[in-house]
Formats: sequence, C-alpha cells, structure tokens
Amino acid sequence: MEKKAYFERLFGTKFPTVLQTESTECGLACVAMLANYHGHHVTLRDLRLKFSVSLKGISLGSLLRVCKHNGLSSRPIRTEIAGLEQIKLPCILHWNFNHFVVLRKIGDEHAIIIDPAYGERKIELGDLSRAFTGVAIEVWPDPEFIVIERQKNIPLSHLMGNLRGRMRALTTILFLAIGLEFLVALSPYYIQLVIDSAIGANDQYVIGALAIGFCIVYLLKNFIGSVRSWFLMYLSTSLNVQWKDNVLDHMLSLPLEYYEKRNMGDVLSRFGAIDFIQRMLTTSFVESVLDGVFSVVILFVLFIYQPLLGSLVLISALLYIAVRWLLNASILGASRNEIVHGAKQSSYLLETIRGIRQVKLYGQQAERRLTWISLFVNQTNAKIKTLKIDVWLKFARTLIFDIQNIAVVWCGAALVIDREYTVGALIAFLGYKLLFESRVIALIDNVFVIQNMQLHADRLGDIVLSRPEETRRDLECDIARLSGSLECKDLFFQYSLFERNVIDGLNFKVEEGESVAIIGPSGCGKSTIFNVILGIYQGARGRILIGGDDVESMSVEKVRSVFGTVLQDDILFGGSIAENISGFDARPDHEWIAKCAAMANIEDEIEAMPMKYATLVGDMGAVLSGGQKQRILLARALYKRPKILLLDEATSHLDMSNEKAVNRAIKSLKITRVIIAHRPETVLSADRIMLMKDGKIDSIITPTEAMSLLESINGSSV
Repeated sequence: MEKKAYFERLFGTKFPTVLQTESTECGLACVAMLANYHGHHVTLRDLRLKFSVSLKGISLGSLLRVCKHNGLSSRPIRTEIAGLEQIKLPCILHWNFNHFVVLRKIGDEHAIIIDPAYGERKIELGDLSRAFTGVAIEVWPDPEFIVIERQKNIPLSHLMGNLRGRMRALTTILFLAIGLEFLVALSPYYIQLVIDSAIGANDQYVIGALAIGFCIVYLLKNFIGSVRSWFLMYLSTSLNVQWKDNVLDHMLSLPLEYYEKRNMGDVLSRFGAIDFIQRMLTTSFVESVLDGVFSVVILFVLFIYQPLLGSLVLISALLYIAVRWLLNASILGASRNEIVHGAKQSSYLLETIRGIRQVKLYGQQAERRLTWISLFVNQTNAKIKTLKIDVWLKFARTLIFDIQNIAVVWCGAALVIDREYTVGALIAFLGYKLLFESRVIALIDNVFVIQNMQLHADRLGDIVLSRPEETRRDLECDIARLSGSLECKDLFFQYSLFERNVIDGLNFKVEEGESVAIIGPSGCGKSTIFNVILGIYQGARGRILIGGDDVESMSVEKVRSVFGTVLQDDILFGGSIAENISGFDARPDHEWIAKCAAMANIEDEIEAMPMKYATLVGDMGAVLSGGQKQRILLARALYKRPKILLLDEATSHLDMSNEKAVNRAIKSLKITRVIIAHRPETVLSADRIMLMKDGKIDSIITPTEAMSLLESINGSSV
C-alpha cells in the first residue's frame, strides 16, 4: 500500500472514479470506488446484480453489509468537519441527507470529493460543511480481503452485437486507402525530380513528361479518394442503422426497473454514445491504422534522405506524445463531466416538457427555467474546461513542431551550403516531413481519442450489458387450450434485498369467468401483484398458475398474451384512436375495434368526433379527458381477446353513469376479471371481494364489510 501511495504521488494516478447510472445507487458506487482503490476490482454492474437498490435508496446499515461482502471493514462515525482530518481516507460521507460521496483528500481550505453523480470535485470547506451531515464511514481492508485484478475493458463485440456483412466493406476501404496513401507519397518526389533532374538539366521535355505523368497520378488519386469516401459513407450509415437496431432491440427486452431507476435523458445520452463510437470505428480507427503504417514508412524514408534531420522530426513526435499523455487524464475527466451534466440538463428539460401543465398551473415557469439554465451552464462550463485543455494542447503542438521546423530548415540549409545535400532533396525532405507531421499528429490524437472511447463504451455498456427480462424455457404450452383460471401459491416479492417483502406469502385462486376485486389500503402491494403476475417485476418466489399450468413452463410473451390489462400509469401513444385501440396492429380488425369501443362505452363519443376513429391523440392522450382515455385503454385491453382481464383503478376517472355501463359490459364478457379499485360501484360488481393486508390476502369479505372498509380507506362517506 505504501508503494501504491508513492507512485500516486509521483505520477498523479487518478482515483478510480465510478459514476452511478441508477438514481439511487450512489452508495454502491462509493463502495465500488473504495474496493477498487484497495485492489479488489469490482464493477458497479457486479454490485448491482448482487445488491439491487430500490428507488427508496440504501440505508447506512445496508451499506455496511455491502462493504463487508467485498472484504472491507467499515465503521460509521459521527464527527464534525475538524474531525475528518483524523479519519482514514478515503472514506464515505453522508451528503445532503440524500446522497453518499467519497472524501479523497482534505486540506486547510479545500477538499476533494468523488461524487458518484458528477465525478471528482474540488470544493471549499464551507461547501463541505453545508452538505456534510456529520456521518462518515471509515473503510479499510479486513483480514479476509482478496485482491482481484482489474477486469479488461468491455470488448467492442459485446457492444455491437451481430453486424453482418461489414468486414468486406471495411477491407475494401483499407485497400483503397493504402493505394491512396501511396499516390500521395509520390508528390514530394515529383518536386525533387523537377528541381534536380529537369531544371538542373534545362530540359523542357523532361518537365512536360513529368507533368503529364503526375497528372495521371493525381487523377487516379482523386478517383480512388472518391471511391473510398463512397464506401466509407456506405459503411458508416449501414453500421449506424444496424447497430442502433441491435441496441434498441436489447433495450426493449430490459426489465421495467431498468427505466424506473434512471433518468430518461441519461438513457438517451447512453443510446447516443453509439454515434460517437461508430464514428471512431469507421473514421478514426481506419485513419489510425493507415496513419500508423504511413508514418512508419515515411519516417523510414526521412532517415534514408538524412538521418540527422530524420532524428529531429522523430524527437518532435515523441515530445508531442508526452504532452498528449500528460493532458489525457484531464481531457478524459472534463469529457466525462460534460457528458454527465449534459444528460442531467436533458433529463430536466424532458421532465419540464412532459409536465408542462403542472408547470403552468403552479406558476413554476421561472423556477424551471432558472434551474435548467443552471444545469446548462454547468454543462457549458464543463465544455469550456475541455476547450481550454484543447487550446493548451494546440499551443504545445504548434510550438513543438514550429521549433522543429526551424531546426530542420537550419540544419538542412547548412547541409546544402556544404554541398552534402541538393536543393531538390531538401525540398522533398520538407514535403515528406509535412506529410509525416500531419499523419503522426492525427495518429497520436486518434489513438488517445480511441483510448478515451472507453468512457462512451462504458456508458453504452450500461444498456447492452444489462440483463434482459428473464427468458423462461418455453415447453410448447398451447395457450389456446388453457382455461382462464388464475392462481398464486406462496408468492413472495421484495423490491430490494434491503427491504421487507411487499408480497408476503400470497395465496388466492380465481376461477375461469369469475370476477374478483382486491381492496386494501394504499401501499399494501395490490398493484405489485399484477406486475409480478405479468412478469414486469422479476425475482418473485412461489408459483403462479394460469389454467392450472405453471407460468415457469411458458415464455414471458405467451404469459402476457393471456392477459388484457389497464394499469394505473398506462398511456396512449401518438397516433389515431383506432391505432391505439388495436395496439398499432399492422392489419387491424376495424369491426372488432368498434365492438371493443362499444363495450368500453366510448363508441358514441368517438363517432361524434369529426374524424371519428381517425382522430389523432398525442403521446399522452392530451386531446382526451381522463375518462375517455381510460375507456380507450380498456378497449385496447379488450381488443386482445384476453382470457384474463387485470384492471387496476381502470374506472377511477369515470362518472357514475359511465362506470356502471362499463362494469355491466365487462361483467357480460364472461372472462376472468381481477379488479383493483377503491370505488364502491366497481368493487361491488365483483363476484368475490378480497381484503389485502400486510402483503397477503387477509380474508374474503362481504359487500357490507367492503363498503365499511372502503369508507374508512377513502376517508369519506360512500
């Protein structure tokens, strides 16, 4: 450990920064950083799979358990700012009562923290005092600590998926580019021939022959360059389309909790990382390969022309590599901050647009604008920091190669004066030198950019390496023969290992064609039952049977095809009413659409609209009332011809008349219905009423008992 500290002081080794991807996993990110710091290299993804954190966050005690699991001893300490100097660093700090950060270093005026939301930050002690809650966690390796070597970076093949037929185009581009570079390399030699052979001999015929010959060379060069650009355009566009299709296909297979725990702007930012990586692969990577080969060849030519001058050129290239390497960590950190701040302001802007009604009703336009401006300024400041580093880099590069150019011309002119070198050879050398400089600068920059591409690869990896919904082995279960009965046996479910069971030993059975209402106080787990049955929430223990068959013998897709659902947060998509009812069916049954609308008691209102079923609705159903939206959602559920209907507050926005009509229509369908509701009319339409309490069905109650219970739950007379 002492040797490690020595090298950190000597070379300024960066602390292993781990940024959170879920909104509540700051604690896990802190543990990952400290484990990596002490040599137990573990990824945040590994910790997330073992210790999933719900949207409620993680407690101090749970965080200590995670430390212990990773071979780290820990000790919570209550202290003031002055006491932090006596604590073993790095340590974890409780921050603003809703966050965890790592304290890396503390001085007389400033402290350095690693914030899982933003990265490394240097803050004043006053800011530290205002945010620090007084609780710190001291962390150190325990006697059973195991050193685990750092894992390799994410292979690009894992990020790209199956990209068919692209290697042929890439190979073609490489061969064309090699031919193009060879023709470019002839240009300085042409000048040397003209000066030394033609002008020196006063031979007009040689000059004309050289001009004609090199005209053909340049025409061929431009033709090959155009063909290469065409192939590169084809490869870039086709790769981008196929890659994004692969990633989106994987995104759609991810469980719901993936999206619940992330900001939408951050997810879109990660998806957008494809563009950067694809550009690096199709442009920078190809250019780097060519520049690398071409630089070596030209450097060899330079040493053949004049070893002393070639050495000066080589030294300048090595100096630029050293400068680029010294600044690379700062460039990477600034780029990371810019991406993180950009994702946050994008998420905030999306949230503002989606909630524009509430923003206007509560007069929050000014507050939302100022907050967004603050987030955007943070992003801009991060970008400015990147640009400042780039300015210094360009200054150093220009200075190095300008001094080199002066030295080369000086030494070369001296050689010409001493008649050890011809004027044509010197000019040709300068031409090859310029070619080498342009290629080696591009090569060095691209190598570091490709190296830093790991930042974008890690962000994209959060999508493509996340586990999709559990795929069960399909035992060729015939859905058509299944009856509509539904049964749960000893069902348990918890959102996180650190929380109690939301569903705790649930048992109930609904016979085919029966209607059952489940009532209970808010937060008792009623809606969670539906999400577990539908496979939206995974990781439940126990058995779920449809028609007597265990759902473990069916694929998730087949299970969901049995159900029609109207859940609390369901939305309508941008399109017509008919498209929404049919679920955007490629070949919709318009007659069945109308029947479903009639059963949902919305047909007359649709027919009264000018465009009828072609009426367009926004992506949030903005042109419809809450009751109309719910009835269209119900019609969409019925369009599937489900065996079982799951309704969660499906009529909560309906007036009494519409609610009775809808309940009557649903009851006449003779399909199995499971209803979650608080309104008496809907509850009393069921054949049986179940009371849920403490994560399980407490009892079967009578309508009179249900009325009394609903009155107490709703807090008003029913």
